Amino acid sequence: MEPALFDLLSEASLAPEQKALQKRYRLLSRFQNNLAPNGQTVIEGPDPRLLPTTENRAYRILLRIETSSDVAGLV
Repeated sequence: MEPALFDLLSEASLAPEQKALQKRYRLLSRFQNNLAPNGQTVIEGPDPRLLPTTENRAYRILLRIETSSDVAGLV
């Protein structure tokens, strides 16, 4: 089943009353990467042990990117 366009929107783009209406997905992992000034980075994939193995079908990984005004790691 393909996710609906509404489910792919970031929480920041939704009104507070709409956030609870989004479909929730299994969290594989969280990470924090700061982009270099050139805007390029490499993000490692999730640990394969965290991927579902009980279903014999294809699956998708949804990557959500959030912005932050915290510049502590950029010094």
